[in-house]
Amino acid sequence: MLNYTRMTLDIPRSLHKTIKTIASSEEKTIKDLMISAVEKYISAKMKRQSSAGEEDIDFLLKPLIEEYLKDIESNGGDNFISLEEFENEH
Repeated sequence: MLNYTRMTLDIPRSLHKTIKTIASSEEKTIKDLMISAVEKYISAKMKRQSSAGEEDIDFLLKPLIEEYLKDIESNGGDNFISLEEFENEH
């Protein structure tokens, strides 16, 4: 588990059951599903902020996300978008 940080999250039981069911149906782990969901959320949030003219937030977040994506690529993140895809979107 190189380049990962453990995080504990308290969620409602019904939400956990839903996440577990979806992950299982997609033959993914809960961890993989949650990382993918957070990445998609961040990407969508950045797109909305960029279109609203909030470039200063993009300026602060983009380097952090680029570093995160480089770590994923170097550790075999097949389920994630590439750094090139990220840069092309932003």
